[in-house]
Amino acid sequence: MSKVFADSSSLHARWSELYKLIVDFSVPGRALTLASDGTEVAQSLKAGNPLALITEAERLGQGQAAHAVVGRIRPDLLTIDLDGCADVIASGVLHAAETVNAPLVHLAASGSDDSVHIVLAPPTPWARTHLITMIDELRMWAGYDSRAVDILTPARYLRLPGAASLKPAGDFCRPIAVDGTPLSAADAADRARSALAEIALITAELTNVAGGHTRSRPTKKAEITTERVVRTLAQDVSSIVVTDVAPRAWRRRKRFSYADWQLFMSHPPVGVRSDRATEAAWLLWQSGIRDWTMARWYYRNCPVFEKFGVREGTAPGSTRAHWESIASRARAHRPPMNGDEHAVIDRVRDHLCTWTDRPAQAIAMLAVLEHRFTDGHGLSDRPIAVRDLMSWLNITSIGTAKRLLDDLVEQRALTLSVPYALRAPREASRYSLVDPESLAKRSYSEHDVTILGASVPLTPTHGNPLSPLWGVLGAGCWQVYTHLLRSSEPLASNALASAVGTPVGTRRFGCLRLLAALVDAELVKRTGRGRSTRWIAVAGDAVRRAEEATGALDRLKALRTRINAERAAWHAETRTEYSKAQRVVRRILDGLGEHAAKRQLELDLDEAVDEYVSSSVVLAKHRSRLRRDGRPHRPPGRPSGRAAP
Repeated sequence: MSKVFADSSSLHARWSELYKLIVDFSVPGRALTLASDGTEVAQSLKAGNPLALITEAERLGQGQAAHAVVGRIRPDLLTIDLDGCADVIASGVLHAAETVNAPLVHLAASGSDDSVHIVLAPPTPWARTHLITMIDELRMWAGYDSRAVDILTPARYLRLPGAASLKPAGDFCRPIAVDGTPLSAADAADRARSALAEIALITAELTNVAGGHTRSRPTKKAEITTERVVRTLAQDVSSIVVTDVAPRAWRRRKRFSYADWQLFMSHPPVGVRSDRATEAAWLLWQSGIRDWTMARWYYRNCPVFEKFGVREGTAPGSTRAHWESIASRARAHRPPMNGDEHAVIDRVRDHLCTWTDRPAQAIAMLAVLEHRFTDGHGLSDRPIAVRDLMSWLNITSIGTAKRLLDDLVEQRALTLSVPYALRAPREASRYSLVDPESLAKRSYSEHDVTILGASVPLTPTHGNPLSPLWGVLGAGCWQVYTHLLRSSEPLASNALASAVGTPVGTRRFGCLRLLAALVDAELVKRTGRGRSTRWIAVAGDAVRRAEEATGALDRLKALRTRINAERAAWHAETRTEYSKAQRVVRRILDGLGEHAAKRQLELDLDEAVDEYVSSSVVLAKHRSRLRRDGRPHRPPGRPSGRAAP
């Protein structure tokens, strides 16, 4: 005998709250039963108020509905009927709903095996359309037809909670939790009420955001303006491109479990609120959230962060300060390295500049060492993407970064352990750090790259070599600046040029060109004229001031925004996701076309052209039309007449 959930002594009161939240009472419901001829065709008994019909059905059945009751669900809600495929599809539908910020209003076991009813609340028409598209893609991926995964239109009827089944072996329609445990009508009503309240808050927030930009235009224009505010990610309602501190390696976001959501939606008592909020913030970080623009949604909408929301009124910025404290601790965390790894790292630092006399290669090797091999995750088979190096060195040219990585392999500073072609899709090539001690035991005289003729060795411990400033000025400027820093007296132009191994040149090339750039950045001062000219390095926080004066920090932020957009396009898993990422990259490329980057001094390359081409490769990954001079052309031998098919 099926269990009956009696929330009160009145059968009418049992379903009253839930029905009022999810049922469309503007259209009469229907009481149905099986036809008397023994077929599975439903026969209509009567029409009327759905709540009155279910009350009458349960009164006739002495607590259990004697027949089925169907009604229309509110048109602003989205209803999905999964028939015999809930174990495969339900989790994907809920994840898609989470993506567009559509909370779960109602979930019920329909009475058949592996079948459920799901009612969601999309916050906007755009979110509804996008959610339907994702569910259709999920259905096609799993190989089910539209009858097994049935997305109901607002005009169709659904068997309501408490109603009997129309199938001979079917059970009653009962509300359940996400994990499958039965829910009482009161608990189901509380869930629906919370979801609709959440949607009301989101709608109000979107209205406020859009209200600041509305004008007295026609209704159609106002709708377009509102849709532009909507974001694909539920966690991001304020920024299309997430600009992280550094672009992280691509990996699928970890989905929150039911226990995680219980923590997010909990109301901790006074005394443990900070502990629970910190625990929830760590869950956000572990799931893959790295930026405040994504974490902000949880801080505003999850009760576990209520303490910091209250503080925001008296101390603005409290919520972000709490998140940034978690993020900074996580980024600074380094698992301990063993003694052998420490010894290898120390030997690499000691021999860092004996591999090459080119400052760009020395800085690149130092960046790889600091950002990848000293993070405590081993020295072998570590992924290093070309765009990682671009971000570390503030290099806008993908070709320059690729050549630097290849040079490090050629100079035997790194070994390519697993090339990109042998990796799984969307994973970078893997490199291993070469131990100078093991390299010295080998004898390859024809490949010996130790520099013996350099007058002054490079010193990557001076001049802040990993500053984004040198991505703008060039590694040659860093070499000149560090040599002047270590000099105890002002140097003449010819002496400085001889020390760094470059010709004296003019303001257009050579050492004087590098010095002119350093003077413009206020890193070097010139004294005297003619043969009495001497150069002095400005110490202290000159590099930090130059980063702001030259726009190096702004360029780095724009570069990382572009990298994130390119990676979003490259790793898109649906056409909708790819199309959105493609539009973002195009907007970024339009900005690059208007503001062409300066050429780097270290490598005489046209950065503006190279960076545009590198991003265009991402945009063109699904296109195969032949292009020349920006226009599509037919392959040779094709007819050109308009009558051709």
